[in-house]
Amino acid sequence: MAQDPDLSKLVAQIADLSAQGALDDWRWLMGRGARPLLVTAMGDAFVVKTEGFFSRAEVVYFLDTFTGTFVRTGLAPGDLPAALRTSPQAAGWLRVDLVRRLLDRGAKLGAGQCLSAKHPIVLGGNLTPDNFEPTDWQVHLSMLGQVHKQVKDLPPGSTIADIQGGDPE
Repeated sequence: MAQDPDLSKLVAQIADLSAQGALDDWRWLMGRGARPLLVTAMGDAFVVKTEGFFSRAEVVYFLDTFTGTFVRTGLAPGDLPAALRTSPQAAGWLRVDLVRRLLDRGAKLGAGQCLSAKHPIVLGGNLTPDNFEPTDWQVHLSMLGQVHKQVKDLPPGSTIADIQGGDPE
């Protein structure tokens, strides 16, 4: 990833990753016991879960907030930093091409911010730089967790008239 933006520009600078409730709006997908390990500049998250019954181990998952998917990476938490520098998947996880375009257009993140789509991708938003703005990381995760929960059972191409805030249950 040497020709790509500095790794520090590809991850959100967050001091409070252990914030209460940071992943609450994604529990429907992840279950309990998951905690954020790292949030990317684009607002996706690497999440740690403990697995196993007799031999318990922490495993890293990737929460894709664009697609609303939660995928096991097979990495241990301590392996993530090296994987982000050398793994073939790293460019996709970190959305290097999109981050590069946003940085070229002057995007800057403050502490505790990630880049979030003004018009969510799952609702037909575009992957163009003008659709993204700096947003508080917890607001980003909460909003998209709620949106994905509300649209997860709709057939492709469904017309969406309204998105409700908060937990509809």
